[in-house]
Amino acid sequence: MKRAVCACGTVLLFTAACAVEDTDKLVENAIAAQENLEGYYAEVESSFAFGDENDTSTYKEWVKGERYRYEQEDYITVSDGETTWSYDVESNVVMIMDDTVWEDEEMPDQSEMMREMLTDMMESNDVVAHGRETVADRETIHLSLTPSDEEEIAMFGDGSYEIWIDEETYLPLRMEWDGEDFTTSMIYTMIDYDINLDDSFFTFEIPEGAEVGTWDDWETEMGSMTMSLEELRESTEMTVPETAYLPDGYEFEDAFHYEFSGDESAILNFSNGGHESFSLGISNSVEQYGFEGAEVDSVMIGDIEGERISMYDMTILSWTDSGLQYELMSFGEDLEYDELLKVAEGLEY
Repeated sequence: MKRAVCACGTVLLFTAACAVEDTDKLVENAIAAQENLEGYYAEVESSFAFGDENDTSTYKEWVKGERYRYEQEDYITVSDGETTWSYDVESNVVMIMDDTVWEDEEMPDQSEMMREMLTDMMESNDVVAHGRETVADRETIHLSLTPSDEEEIAMFGDGSYEIWIDEETYLPLRMEWDGEDFTTSMIYTMIDYDINLDDSFFTFEIPEGAEVGTWDDWETEMGSMTMSLEELRESTEMTVPETAYLPDGYEFEDAFHYEFSGDESAILNFSNGGHESFSLGISNSVEQYGFEGAEVDSVMIGDIEGERISMYDMTILSWTDSGLQYELMSFGEDLEYDELLKVAEGLEY
């Protein structure tokens, strides 16, 4: 945990940019403030820029405990804590999700989830306090976060993250992320904590003539998109190899096939019946990885030269053959590298 010098009690004193002394206290203060936050109404502006592409949007949000309502120009999401409605205005389609289906799951406590997220953020970044600034007529603490953890740098690059936190509620009222190739920002243009909304405001009346779907419908539709190996081979002219070697307990699970603007790709998923899995990607678009900070090593896959790419918690074996790009991908400790290499070497085209 990082320590420096420039705090007085639980409120930071700002006379110049300085490192945050007690990040543990900052995390606990944020959790306590969020737990005591009854609700609010806000108007928010977000923007994203990548190259010559720029996009700006606005939305309104109402929050009351576990209930919330978000309204954009063409999209509305409402939740009463038990049911969530997502309405696409343009297509006049409502998706309904039963939030109670997760009640039997062993979900972590929200405060504990927030504690882990904030602690990880503080420990993997150099945190600097710049002073108090006004955002949406509220006093905020302006912090800069710069990745210091090697895994964070490998995943997100050397960009910086600016955040303005409401000094009383610890709600982030402005955020800016300046990456290597893009910038994104979110700012609350107004916020009102003194609201009294009836619970009925957090229900949604389905518009007349709207098409209504459920999460079960979506899962069924997604399931119908999956393919067997035979179906995949019938739908594409790309070479889909046989797997002569699979690790103990692993077997083919399902496949997906995609076509867009002349590009074609397929993904084959394999699992051991539990939570461990790996995938094989095939594409007629040969691309080189350009992740900043990723470890890339040459490797022989049979008599073909390929690359072993290690980034964050992911290992990829990538190679080309007969104009197609193949990628074997595994996350975390799901599959050791030696086993992944055996799978690649055992593919029969």
